[in-house]
Amino acid sequence: MILETHNGKGVLYLNRNDVIYALYHIYDSKIDGMIIRETKRIGFYATRKECEEKIIKFHKYIGFRDYPISCFKILEYRVGEVYWKKEFICEKETER
Repeated sequence: MILETHNGKGVLYLNRNDVIYALYHIYDSKIDGMIIRETKRIGFYATRKECEEKIIKFHKYIGFRDYPISCFKILEYRVGEVYWKKEFICEKETER
């Protein structure tokens, strides 16, 4: 993982097997008697610590502060790994 500055912005270059972290806010709400899972992807970060810092910040915002801090979820992803393997793949594609 390499972090550089390009045109005044931070640019992160990832290599295969690097790990990134996705921060989500997930909760269930009830609308007309139906339970609906609400999912907000907040962002992708280079470290778990960055996610934890965003949780502290976002938990103060309207909408987020109405739910327990446990609704924030940090998911770890390895670059180059396939996470969706079965559904929506054509038979011809599976032969490749």
